[in-house]
Amino acid sequence: MLRYLIHRPIGVILTFMMIVVMGLYVFTRTSIALLPETDLPYLSIFVKYPSGNANIIEKEITKVIRLQMLQVAGVDDAWSTSQNGRAELELRFRYGKDMSLAYIEANEKLDQIISSLPKDLERPIVNYSSLSDLPVMQISLHPRDDSLTDFVDFGMFSKNVVKRRLEQLDEVAFVDISGYDEAEIQISPDYKKMMALGIDESHLRETLDKNNINLGSILLKDGQYQFEVSIRSQFQSLDDIKNMGIPIHGQILRFRDLATIEKKTKDLRGKFFDGPQRSILLSILKQPESNIFNLRAEVLQTLDCLSQEYPEIELKAILDQSEILRVSIDNLTSSLLYGGLFAIAILFLFYRRVSALFLIALVIPSTLVSSLLLYYVFGLSINIISLSGLILGVGLMIDNSIIIIENITQFRQQNHNMTEASILGANEVFSPLLSSMLTTCSVFVPLLFMSGIAGSLFYEQALSIAISIFMSLLIAYLVIPVLIQLFGFDFALSKSSDWLEKYHHNLLHFSLRKPLIILMFFGVLITAAIFLIPKLEKTSFPDISREGIEWTIDWNQNITLAENQRRSFELMDHLDHYSEDMYLLMGEQQFLLDRNNQNIQQSKIICMQSNDEKQRHLIQRVEQFCHQKYPFTRLKYGYIENAFDKIFKSDPYDLYVELRPQNRSQPLDITTLNTYLDQIRDQGFEVEPVQQLDKLSIHIDVHKALVYQVNVDDIKQKLTSMLNANQLGTLHNNHENIAITIHQNSEDFETLLQQTMIANASDSLLGLSNFVKMDYDIDYKEITATRKGEAQIIALDDIDQAKLLNLKSVFNSLPELDFDITGPYFQNQQRIVELLWVLLVSLCLLFLILSAQFESLVLPFVILLTLPFGIAGSLTLLFFADQALSILSMIGIVVMAGIMVNDAILKLDMINRLSPKLGVEAALFEAGRRRIKPILMTSITTILALCPILLSSGLGAELQSPLALAVIGGIAMGTLSSVTILPIIYLMCTRNFSFFKKYKAQ
Repeated sequence: MLRYLIHRPIGVILTFMMIVVMGLYVFTRTSIALLPETDLPYLSIFVKYPSGNANIIEKEITKVIRLQMLQVAGVDDAWSTSQNGRAELELRFRYGKDMSLAYIEANEKLDQIISSLPKDLERPIVNYSSLSDLPVMQISLHPRDDSLTDFVDFGMFSKNVVKRRLEQLDEVAFVDISGYDEAEIQISPDYKKMMALGIDESHLRETLDKNNINLGSILLKDGQYQFEVSIRSQFQSLDDIKNMGIPIHGQILRFRDLATIEKKTKDLRGKFFDGPQRSILLSILKQPESNIFNLRAEVLQTLDCLSQEYPEIELKAILDQSEILRVSIDNLTSSLLYGGLFAIAILFLFYRRVSALFLIALVIPSTLVSSLLLYYVFGLSINIISLSGLILGVGLMIDNSIIIIENITQFRQQNHNMTEASILGANEVFSPLLSSMLTTCSVFVPLLFMSGIAGSLFYEQALSIAISIFMSLLIAYLVIPVLIQLFGFDFALSKSSDWLEKYHHNLLHFSLRKPLIILMFFGVLITAAIFLIPKLEKTSFPDISREGIEWTIDWNQNITLAENQRRSFELMDHLDHYSEDMYLLMGEQQFLLDRNNQNIQQSKIICMQSNDEKQRHLIQRVEQFCHQKYPFTRLKYGYIENAFDKIFKSDPYDLYVELRPQNRSQPLDITTLNTYLDQIRDQGFEVEPVQQLDKLSIHIDVHKALVYQVNVDDIKQKLTSMLNANQLGTLHNNHENIAITIHQNSEDFETLLQQTMIANASDSLLGLSNFVKMDYDIDYKEITATRKGEAQIIALDDIDQAKLLNLKSVFNSLPELDFDITGPYFQNQQRIVELLWVLLVSLCLLFLILSAQFESLVLPFVILLTLPFGIAGSLTLLFFADQALSILSMIGIVVMAGIMVNDAILKLDMINRLSPKLGVEAALFEAGRRRIKPILMTSITTILALCPILLSSGLGAELQSPLALAVIGGIAMGTLSSVTILPIIYLMCTRNFSFFKKYKAQ
């Protein structure tokens, strides 16, 4: 085919240009995102039941739902947390589960048991999300004038103006909102007047129900015409409620005569503060296929317009994930550029010809641009993972061109004309180059079978490398020879590498003369690497720099929202000098999608500070403040989350211990659990205090109610009203729905209980306190459960193998306890083992491809036996660079294995070609002479293309640094081994031991 194409240069060049132009066009339509689009493998179920405490919700709701959801296909684990008034369940699925089907199935399972749940329970919400459902930007919105304190109207403005304007943008999918106030109609009955008239709250409720109706639409026929008639009698304003008539003893009284009716702010359960300024927080979610940079530009432009239209309002973009992407992509792009420039510089040092630079400089951008065409075909986006794959492939992109140019040059030096040299040179190395591409790509195949979401993410990295290598081989084989022949580029006179061939000859001669020294050197290297493995830190993912720190603070006391605010502000004042900006999410938030599990006694403080030293000061000051002033506080800190953290569910703890009584008849009480925790602390483990609360239990004396003929439902209704949780209806006002509730003015519940009267069947008024008893007790703030049932969870950090054994011995000494130990510690160990299996499978694939290439079962062993030296080089460089043995560094080792064999394939292929003509000895030296320059050039260009990653910053560079170090260390050692020990192994495997005796005698 090449012989045909080389005589059709115009067709080849125009076809090549067409592919490049199409790639440039596709680039404008390719999605740009932080990470690849993928479904997150878990479902969340949210339960809201204000009238229930944690025990009731666990037994009557959460447990029923959890057992039902365990029947959903593909559920790997289940976790639930029940608190007063609400609960959350999380279902974790095995990787590969279609989450859309899981979502449908979970809702079907929920519908099957909805009738067995409490009648007054709102239907639980099932939610699942993909990466596009994670906020890419958040907006802080607050009045500039401190006199504007009505957050009901300000919230309506935020929802009806700002939120809608942002949602009209093409790139925006949804805008979530939190931090606003809600209005309600509070009805405070005049109980003395009502008692004098002989009525109670039930009369008010019945009157409201009768006057607030909506029967929908009815079809009315009138001859040949028909009309749609709506029958409605709903409240439209506050005056409608005040002027509503109530018939009592033949008279019509106004509602305002029996109660005080006011529109007030609903009791708050959470707030958001931008520094000391109370604000509203908007979270922006992008469309799945949108360009995140276009989204950012549109949002900022809209904010500028809103600021000009409403100068009294301040809008500010905060926690911008697109900024992380911009910095990361800028750094990765710079690494790509500098890597290409370094590669071109190396080529110039070897060839000293501008024409060679022209050819190589053409290969890199054309390969990148044409690769984008295949990106579009395979549905890939431009993101951190795919870009890092291109950076890994940039050195490999020009390897094929270097080898073909060098081989054409060698045929020109053998006095072939330009056309024949181009054809023969390209055809001779096409087969080993094709094998090299297949071996490089084959090592990624097992990565696709990794468990968890990591396999889904790194699929794009593997595919981007495979695409870039394929396009580079296509261009190198079909375009480079055509250009060389067309423009007459002749490198045959270049003698700049004679010194390299001379040093290679001497080094090979020494290796064959002193094989034991070479074997001992590499043996010591492998032994040292084996000893380094236990000393390398084991982790799931490498540490990455953060913009700041966030603390989740549980004051662990029954405090009000106002007291929570006072303490949080006190802590923020303590941190003011060490943080650039601070944000406070206090209590429950109102987001629809990003539902955090905070309650009124909890807060999240976010401190923006990128300096490592100041971050350490912040951590110390927060811990010191909380432990000294509020010792019961449960404090958990972490770095500001990004999309990468949310995908991999980063966890601040290493282990979780699930404790249950051996008989499992009753859960552990707090006193018993604290005793066990003290025993664990005595063994040197740091354990946080139990989350507990002071509980007020109200018991209705049903027997006494029956004796005095008091309706128990009336007692419940009275208690509900006294707790300001009795909603009578809804006022529909324009776009606003306002709850109507009965409100008690007294804040002292016991006093109110003594003063409240209730009527029995004979309309006699009796004291409500006679039928109610109150008990104060200590109980768990939340009840946790797993698929095995209810359990108390203990979180532990800083665990190693010795501590784990000690922990198990502690629990084994408590026979009355049943325990399970889970957590990221075991998951990290499992991933490392999994990657070792990936490496083994990759080696098997390499062996199969090499066996097919060489038609031999011996020569593949020659190549594979050099891989331990490359692995040793990777581990050694990781150790001296103070990098952990993580998923990314292990993937780097796997990638290195696929790249490293390329040099050996080229060399052995040439030895096999020359051996029948020249003999084994001459073939070794001639193959080394002809291949040393391309081997060295490709290795150096691959290494230099990765070096800019080590000098860059940002999420993308930090994620890829361990991978790049593993590849650099392995390739450097692999290049040395291909020159020195590969010939020795080849002679040993082919049983040519006579050469060693011959060189020893010499």
